[in-house]
Amino acid sequence: MNNEQVTHQVRHMIGSRYVASVKAYLAELTGRDVRGGTGYLTADLSPGRLTIHLDAQGNIEAIEIDRSNEQKA
Repeated sequence: MNNEQVTHQVRHMIGSRYVASVKAYLAELTGRDVRGGTGYLTADLSPGRLTIHLDAQGNIEAIEIDRSNEQKA
């Protein structure tokens, strides 16, 4: 699944309440590693990995795709 397809598959989650099962759901849906939500974030780069960002109320604010392997223009 390419990044555009992943974005299309996960966008319905934006604004939803974060619960622990969201990581497993996104991983199964996209076939990608997922980090974020609650807990610690590492600084390591993992191309294609999804990072869940939460707002102050614990709702999913964004789901970011690590694009560290893409060529810079």
